Amino acid sequence: MQSIENKIESKVKKCGRGKIFFAEDFTTFGTSESIKKALQRLVKSGFINRVAHGIYYYPKKDVTIGSLVISDDTPSVDAIARAIAKRDKARIVPVGDYALNLLGLSTQVPMNVVYIT
Repeated sequence: MQSIENKIESKVKKCGRGKIFFAEDFTTFGTSESIKKALQRLVKSGFINRVAHGIYYYPKKDVTIGSLVISDDTPSVDAIARAIAKRDKARIVPVGDYALNLLGLSTQVPMNVVYIT
């Protein structure tokens, strides 16, 4: 019988590197407390990275360098927002300065990213 940590690790590996996961994705493996503890151990070991409360990321790795801890490897705010929208089955649309920047109509980079649902 596999431990919860091993089950989570194999599911994450199966989905591939660069994927964003939520703690709720593993509810079939055990109680919420045991899942949180297993995820905490996996973060401490460096297998996954914690992006925010309940949001985890399986980092990409380079064969020579190892784990890429540069800004290009971490998920963007847009990728995280889209993953949350997918989880909640919601449609999101960027608005304001962020939308203008995405469309190339402005060079201003907004400090706050705003979406409407």
